[in-house]
This record gives sequence, structure tokens and C-alpha cells, in this order.
Amino acid sequence: MKILIKNCIIVPMTGEDYFKGSIGIEDSKIVMVTKDEKEIDNFQIDESISVIDADGKIAMPGLINTHTHASMTLMRGFSDDMQLMDWLVNKIWPIEAKLTEDDIYWGAKLSIIEMLKSGTTTYSDMYWNLKANAKVVEDTGIRSYFGITTMDACIDNVCENIDNNFKEYNNSCNGRFRLMIAPHAPYTCSPDTLTKSVDIAKKYSLILHTHLSETTGEIEDIKAKYGVNPIEYYEQNGVFELPVIAAHCVAVSDDDILKLKKYNVSVAHNPISNMKLASGVAPVAKMIEMGLNVSIGTDGASSNNNLDMFEELRTATLLQKLITSDPTALKAYDALYMATVAGAKALGREDELGQIKEGMIADIILIDSNEPHLNPLHNVIASLVYSGKGSDVTDVIIDGNILLRDRKFVNIDVKECLEQVSNIAVRLRN
Repeated sequence: MKILIKNCIIVPMTGEDYFKGSIGIEDSKIVMVTKDEKEIDNFQIDESISVIDADGKIAMPGLINTHTHASMTLMRGFSDDMQLMDWLVNKIWPIEAKLTEDDIYWGAKLSIIEMLKSGTTTYSDMYWNLKANAKVVEDTGIRSYFGITTMDACIDNVCENIDNNFKEYNNSCNGRFRLMIAPHAPYTCSPDTLTKSVDIAKKYSLILHTHLSETTGEIEDIKAKYGVNPIEYYEQNGVFELPVIAAHCVAVSDDDILKLKKYNVSVAHNPISNMKLASGVAPVAKMIEMGLNVSIGTDGASSNNNLDMFEELRTATLLQKLITSDPTALKAYDALYMATVAGAKALGREDELGQIKEGMIADIILIDSNEPHLNPLHNVIASLVYSGKGSDVTDVIIDGNILLRDRKFVNIDVKECLEQVSNIAVRLRN
């Protein structure tokens, strides 16, 4: 299948420049990025080509959400305005214990609908039930890195089933569904659980995805239990011997940042969730200055409470300006880089995702630049970060397939999903 996106403003994320041009897609790859009319004419000779006239639209790489819990849309608005551990132990975990496979499927589907409509084309998840999550990725066409959650309560079950699960699910859905191992957090994973998680990840060459140093309370608890801080605890138990995506990293010192850099750990920054739970503000500008790869995540919809990555972009920049008293601390392009290129790096896919250039996988979104809040369009990148909204996204292409066209889904029944989720929510509340 060939697709031509004509007359758009292209933000390629290969540098801070943007330009008016056209993009050619063949099968799953970007094969042309050009301003040359002759090259465009040659590409569209094929009568079977699908042409999108994107005049007045901005084309950019799909956003990469490096930390979320997709099925937790089911708990959106269920328990707000609480302390983190009280929220987890007394509200979230009890209701999660009641979730069925169907619940997990429909909760993830609602999340994917929301992410696609707001420009996210890849998400890094942490949850359970591989069958439901693989099926929803297959059914919707999105790209997912799924972290199989490990905790003291479930590590033995994960170990018993990992061989079959890896064979059946890793790189499934035409390569759009890939596995990770997700040791939940220092406070839910004993040294034995961490060792077993690391062994699985080593055996199958998987990324580790975890929560780390989310609050000062976590640091105090881990120090009281093990005599070291959470980052040192993970280091002692071999977690950093593999590629790691560490969500949050709010309560970190300069020495902690240097240690994370030493092991090439990627940080997934979740500014809005951290604000809502009063966890604090991660020193992202300092992390980047010290050489860390920092990407952006939304966290789950029960602690955010939405999955709009454009909101995260703006919040991330404003928070760093505020805590450093420096308006240049995290610039617009830096934030956009975090949500695209840095996200691809965190997943080990920087050669395939996160940029619009020839040879890359065709994960592309189009944004309506004619919205009042985006005008006048003095600087496209600044407008996207400081004024953009997820609702500005009009079209989404993943793996060379059009999933959203003129704000309408090609193959997803939104009404059915909303009805299913509504019924599940009533049952869970009761």
C-alpha cells in the first residue's frame, strides 16, 4: 500500500527545522520526504495510491508514551485526592483484584482510543493478562511494549509461564506487540523477585520497565528495610545490568542521576501524575544536562486522569522553568524530543521510530494548524508544545496503515467500547 501526504508542514524531529513538503509511504516505511514537485509527481503515478491533501496540517512523528497502565482507564475518577500508598493499597489494588480478562481488554481499548485520538502511536505498558492486551493491540492497530508485571505475589507464576508466553506473544501483531519485564517497584519486589525478573529479561533480551524513586516516602521505607536508597537497591540486585525504563525518578540526588547515567537508564517523566499525587517534581532539566535519556509518560488514567501527551509536554516544560527559576531550562523542542526521539531511544528503536525521514517506520500524526489557539503560527514547534492539544490531531498512521482519518476511526467502534466500559464500571463499583 502506498500513501502520499501532500502539502503539509513537516516537523521531522531530526533538528529544530520544519518545512512545507510531502511524505511518501510504501507498506510500513517512509520512502520519501521532499519539497520537490517532480519527485512527488513520480511517486503518485501509481493509481492505487491513497492521497491525503494535508494543506493546513502539521505532520510529525507519532508520540511515544513510555509509561502508562492502559487498563486503568476503568478506574478513572474512582479514587482521587489521596496519598499514593493509601490510594494504591486501599483503592486500586482491591479493585484490580476483581478485574476479568474482558475487563482488561475493554479498559485497554478505551485507553488506546484516547491515545490514538490525541496522537500517541506507541505506548509502554505495565500490567498483566497478555492475551487480552495482545488482542486489543491486534484489534486497534496501535504499537505497544507490554511490561509483564512482576511482584512478590506473582513472580513464581510469571516464571512458570514465561517460556510459552514469550513464544506466543513477543513480536506478535505484525511486530507491534513486544514484551518487557516490569518489576513493579522497590517496595513490592524483594531481592529474590528482582533476581528472577532480571534472569528472565537476560534470557530473552528484554527491557526492564519499573517504578523507581517516586516519592521521599519510598526512599525512607527502602532505606529502613535494606539500608540503601531505591537506586542503590536496584543496583545491588542487578537490575541495571539490562536496558531499563525507570518511571518517575522524582526523589533523586545528583549522585543518583550520575548512577542512572552510568548504566544508561532511561527515565520516563510523568509530570501530571506526579503533581496530582503530590509526589514532587523530577529534576528533568538537570537529568538531561547530565546526559540522561528522558522520555515522557502519562501514567495511568486513574492518577492523571487523561492520556493526552500534549498536556504532558506543556506541563513538563513549565514545571522545569518554575523549579529552576529559568525560563530556558526546558525548551519547546526539548519537550517534543522527549515525546518522540527520546521515547524511541528508551525502547531501543531510535533507528526506526521517532522521526520523519526515509527508512523509518511510518508512524505519523497530522495536526490541524487552523485551530484558533494555534494561530498565528509564528513558530510551529513552540505552538505545538505551548498551545497544542490532543484534540488537534486529525489523522493517525501506524506501520503505514491509516487508523484515524479526519478525526474518525477507520476500524474501531467507539460507541461499543464506551458501552462495555460503562457496564464494567457499574459492576466494579457495586
